Amino acid sequence: MPHLSESEAAAWVGLMATHAEIVRALDNGLGVRFGISVSALEVLARLTREPTGRSRMSVLAHAALLSPSRVSRLVDELEGRGLITRSSCPSDSRGVFAEITSQGRQLTQRALEWHSEEIRERFFNALDDRQVDELGAIWRDVGALLAKDRDDNDSAVQHK
Repeated sequence: MPHLSESEAAAWVGLMATHAEIVRALDNGLGVRFGISVSALEVLARLTREPTGRSRMSVLAHAALLSPSRVSRLVDELEGRGLITRSSCPSDSRGVFAEITSQGRQLTQRALEWHSEEIRERFFNALDDRQVDELGAIWRDVGALLAKDRDDNDSAVQHK
């Protein structure tokens, strides 16, 4: 990476390689144990955190950082397994809700327990408490910068 310093390149490549390896391992493990992917678990987990257990599909896609078409495909798959139901919004004919079922809640709970243990084993066990705290602060700072850039870009688009 010729335009980055050696330490910047090491940090960036390390982030990308670590992310790819952990997500690959989590996807494989979730698939074998629970028949779902990391993305599917994210959708299910977000629904379990909703007080009603349901969310508009568009809101769910945004919150899960997935495209609306990806969420639609995941919901199709999860609905076919009885983990989610889909319903129309009574006040907006274009709106669609996804709602987690009791079977979905049970699977999500078991999958999240396994998922958390795997994250600890594959990532956090390599760090001490100070490093974990530092990483948390770093990601908050990076996230704040990205949010500011996103807000600035959204504002510029609205003024065109």
